[in-house]
Amino acid sequence: MKTKILVECPALISSVKIGVLSVLENRKECEVKFKRTIEINEKDIVWSDIVISVRGCERASLKIVKVANKAKRFTIMFLDDDLINIPLDLDSTKYYNDRELKKYIEKVLENSNVLWAVNPRIIKKYSKFTIEKKGILSKVPMEIENDIERVEFSTNPLKILYAGSIDHEKTLKKIINPVVKKFNDEISSGKVSFTFIGANPHIKNTKHYKYFESYEKYKKFVKEGRFSIGLAPIEITEFYKSKYYNKFLEYSSIGVLGIYTNSEPYKLVVRHNENGILCKNEVESWYSEIKKVIDNPNKIRNMIKKAQEDLVKNYNLNIVQNELFKQIPELLTYKAPLVELKSIKLKDLKYVFYMERLKLLMRIYGLKSIYVIPYRVLKKIIKKIIKILGKEI
Repeated sequence: MKTKILVECPALISSVKIGVLSVLENRKECEVKFKRTIEINEKDIVWSDIVISVRGCERASLKIVKVANKAKRFTIMFLDDDLINIPLDLDSTKYYNDRELKKYIEKVLENSNVLWAVNPRIIKKYSKFTIEKKGILSKVPMEIENDIERVEFSTNPLKILYAGSIDHEKTLKKIINPVVKKFNDEISSGKVSFTFIGANPHIKNTKHYKYFESYEKYKKFVKEGRFSIGLAPIEITEFYKSKYYNKFLEYSSIGVLGIYTNSEPYKLVVRHNENGILCKNEVESWYSEIKKVIDNPNKIRNMIKKAQEDLVKNYNLNIVQNELFKQIPELLTYKAPLVELKSIKLKDLKYVFYMERLKLLMRIYGLKSIYVIPYRVLKKIIKKIIKILGKEI
């Protein structure tokens, strides 16, 4: 009999698709079902053996893991960011810096048997809150989508990519903007080009595209763009050190040479001048390393080849699955006791979810929420109508 795994999150975000579902699906011993937090009901808990809360920071998520725990389901918290220590200068800070959300994160952990994370720092900080005081360190599987042996680079110009949300604009302005301006002559002569996705540098003679909501569309764009180099600067703070080295996997997968900040998490996997390039977070260092590659493009292919060898050796699906299941054998073997539906007390989660969002807006904006809340509700309704009309057309 298959182990039945219920995965919950407010939305089907990349953390769910790439971090969790990509590892658990297509395994014959498991039957995996994802449901949005507000859609989960008593029948889902009865059906499940294991309940996984992805980035659980909602009161509704807490209710789910509490009920699952009481029904003797094996509960897991998946965490790929240090959500309790979000930097104060990000757009998402107002949301995650809320005292109630931080409390819910800890409470979800306290009702989880184990913590599943992708960075050792997160395990060190938060595994102590779990029932078993246990943290599981896992990788994210990544397939090679653009084999370097078949990739044809654009060398005239040599194409350089920066992809990062608007949360990274501060880093972009501090490090990358001055670097790009130093390459003004090369850009003007057509020797090199810079493309930005998400954060906008507002520099003439560079291209900018809005952030891709679809990860698949983003990868397709990068693959077809024939980029040679991908930039991944990050701030050197505890929060960023606790993140995952996803850019290394992305760039290597699609045949792009990554240049990264010389700090964790990239120092965990990148070997300088072998499978990528590490830079000090100084303008001159980034300029110097990029210039070396531009002047010696023959080095690009060799480093990407090494990076792709790492992917084959350490990040293929079978290896990642085997490592995970060895650490959490319950994913393959745990069978929860039978329970009656009437014994599961799970209050309507839609009400809980939206009431908490309302309270959050009131805590963030205070008296201003009188104006903010109606606007946001109206905006949401309009977006929903547009989406419906779009489908009909």
